[in-house]
Amino acid sequence: MDINKILSEVQDKRDERNTTSLKMKEDLINFFSPLNLNNCIEVGTSNGNTTRILSYLFDNVTTIELQISEINKAQKLNNDRTNIEYLHGDAYKSDWGLDKKYDVAFIDANHFYDFVKQDYENCSALGVKYFVFDDYGLAYNASPCVKPFIDDMVSDGTLEIVKFIGEPAGTQLWKKYNREDALVDWEGVITVEK
Repeated sequence: MDINKILSEVQDKRDERNTTSLKMKEDLINFFSPLNLNNCIEVGTSNGNTTRILSYLFDNVTTIELQISEINKAQKLNNDRTNIEYLHGDAYKSDWGLDKKYDVAFIDANHFYDFVKQDYENCSALGVKYFVFDDYGLAYNASPCVKPFIDDMVSDGTLEIVKFIGEPAGTQLWKKYNREDALVDWEGVITVEK
């Protein structure tokens, strides 16, 4: 797998606010490529940049997105990838209609506590082993609850942090968008259920 080639096909968060950093994408590749896992579910497709990375790491990627315009962008970006299934719908109001088991969940949709909790619970019901959460290190006033949810789940013994990924605390990813806030912790985190 040529990591540099794959990363050259996608955008960095500094240039496209609705994706992950190239560092996070590289960390995903380095962590998951040796594991040879089959199925990944992504909650929050956005424009498909991270979806593209996931399609190189897993045999099948199912991705859920509310906005049809985002699905269209993702399909255009990934028109050469044949292992992605796009589901259009509200992840919080609809039955996903999925009956297969998934090895990995990449969670990056609504960042409020109760929605992150619902994403986690829905993915856990699908047999997921690894839960990847984007935007773990967002400042609470920017989007208030990915980190608190995960920290609560770690504190109560439900989840265990396997690895922090992406950019570290203090990194400013949004200067292009006139945002001066920096990450308060790592950009992302990989967890497993205990």
